Amino acid sequence: MGYLKKLIDDFWFLSSVIYSKINPFMIRQFGMDKIGFFLGRIRRPRVLRVGPLYFQMNPEVSSCFPLIISGRFNEEETHKFLEKILSLVGNFDLFVDVGSNIGEFIIDMASSGKVTDVVGFEPNSACVRSSTKSVELNRLKNVRVVQTLLKESAEQVKFDMSGNNAYIHSIFSPPVGAESMRSSTLDNEIQVENVTAVLLIDVEGAEVLVMAGGKNFIKRNLPLIIFEYNHVSKLHFTLEDVREVLPAGYEIFRLRMGEGSLDGYLDRRLEQTYNCVAVHKDSRFYQSARELVK
Repeated sequence: MGYLKKLIDDFWFLSSVIYSKINPFMIRQFGMDKIGFFLGRIRRPRVLRVGPLYFQMNPEVSSCFPLIISGRFNEEETHKFLEKILSLVGNFDLFVDVGSNIGEFIIDMASSGKVTDVVGFEPNSACVRSSTKSVELNRLKNVRVVQTLLKESAEQVKFDMSGNNAYIHSIFSPPVGAESMRSSTLDNEIQVENVTAVLLIDVEGAEVLVMAGGKNFIKRNLPLIIFEYNHVSKLHFTLEDVREVLPAGYEIFRLRMGEGSLDGYLDRRLEQTYNCVAVHKDSRFYQSARELVK
């Protein structure tokens, strides 16, 4: 990259860092979310840090780093919840992230020293390259990233593989020209039983489909399940759909967010949610989750 191009790229990078810090205020006060404007103008890879962790920012998917670029996790409340669970439960066997994007959660969990195996499933190749590089930067040996799309069955699926807004790509709204790829299921990909597991699902409205494709995994292991349930999810499924696909004995909580609550605790206000947590009454996580209910 020539000197002038590098100078321009550095300008957009620094502008993105600064705007990232004020973006939450701009959203709250003016309804303006303009961080994507700045991120989209960065042209060369960067290594970012959140605390002691390193993340490779692939410019193809720069929009996936709106807070990480300024040293904060994108979903702070979920990280805090996982931190609390780890402190209460101690070590556990497996962390699975379906829709792992740029690896925010798999890097955090694999670096904790308390999770034996970490697996991320992500269909977008640019996100996979970014997260794989982040794994290397952090010298992690207990994590793998699998490029595949999980749902309830194995079949050909249209999916947007571009880098534009890769964090909101969905099987329900593939654009014209979207690539066709073969989907898989959680049951096909992970065949273990009697392990202590956490399952995180963030797939833009297809969360119930992933659960349906992982019925055996869920039945055999009773994982703690964190799943997105917001305005996008509600277009495609309800919490009653979740209860129907999960084994009897699961209880659903809200992961607190909004109204100043980014503390990683749970409550039962299921009418206004962003992420929810499902915990089985017979699982190792249940008592710990109950302790986090406010």
